[in-house]
Amino acid sequence: DIYSAKLDFQTKFWQTGMIECGVKYGLSTTGNRMTTDSTVNDVGLPTATSAFRYDEHVAAAYISVGKQFGEHWSVKLGLRGEYTFSHGDWITADSITRKSYFNPFPTAYVGYSNQPSDPSNQLANYSISASYTRRIKRPNYWMLNPFRTYVDAYSYQEGNTELTPEFNNDVEVHLSWTQYMNVTFNFAHTQDMFSQKTYILPTGMGYTQWKNFGTCTTHGGNISLTELPIV
Repeated sequence: DIYSAKLDFQTKFWQTGMIECGVKYGLSTTGNRMTTDSTVNDVGLPTATSAFRYDEHVAAAYISVGKQFGEHWSVKLGLRGEYTFSHGDWITADSITRKSYFNPFPTAYVGYSNQPSDPSNQLANYSISASYTRRIKRPNYWMLNPFRTYVDAYSYQEGNTELTPEFNNDVEVHLSWTQYMNVTFNFAHTQDMFSQKTYILPTGMGYTQWKNFGTCTTHGGNISLTELPIV
């Protein structure tokens, strides 16, 4: 079950400026009851049952200010704050996990555009921009559910109620020249990245569990030519 409500406001200022702000509240509730029947050497084992309920509350507020300066420059700055409260109840094991945290998410954008008044002078038609964003990626419900799910006779997987969100910081620089060429450079840094970690038990049985295992940094770029006239 998902419930949400939001309120947004937008107004202009100084002819080419724009202010946006708003608040939002969201509640998601997930209940899961899972049963597993197993046999060992054709002998049936008692049915295993797991009941897990997860509630997540997210309250957020944001404000952003954008402005066009003259014919060429444009700037936009924003800030979003989110407060999260979560409650996980593994009813079968009588285990409760509660988390609460607040995080700010800034954004910034600056761009320069040059469009000549003479349409025939396409070589002087270019634009360049740079942006920064910070985002949050919360674990999915099934990553948190601690119930054991068998993959085959020798391995199983399970969720982790202590899993925390990961945070992504992205920087991008974009260059567009005429209408034919686009060049993009990007940099991304992820904190508290989560992924499945594999464990091997002394019995030879293996299992995987979701874990926050570290950071990930990537650099990249691309260039594209489109509809380039040959003749």
